[in-house]
Amino acid sequence: MPFARVECLIRSVWAGDAERYAASLMKRLVIRSYFSLPTDLASEMRAWPEFIAGEGYSVDLMDEATGEEITVRYVEHGEDCQVVVSSPAPSQLFDKVVGRVVCAMAAHSDNLMVSDKG
Repeated sequence: MPFARVECLIRSVWAGDAERYAASLMKRLVIRSYFSLPTDLASEMRAWPEFIAGEGYSVDLMDEATGEEITVRYVEHGEDCQVVVSSPAPSQLFDKVVGRVVCAMAAHSDNLMVSDKG
């Protein structure tokens, strides 16, 4: 029955039970991929009220009510390419952005490597 408990928790979070939801402790996530097909992350989030600016892999978001800020950037270090999602502090918006980025990139890649290091 552990799956039933997880399903209930997921339903609670998706139902908008914000007072019971605790944002992750992460404030930086690195996603590596082959980047064989480009992913327009900005268009994935352009309709969000938090969207400030963006193009391609670069996105700036800010929640006016809470002041939460998130940046998404494509970064190259020689041969190593990665997308970095970062925020000054852990937040629900960070978790929402990470979910959208991972889902969008997974649709265009057969291999994503996700880490908090990089």
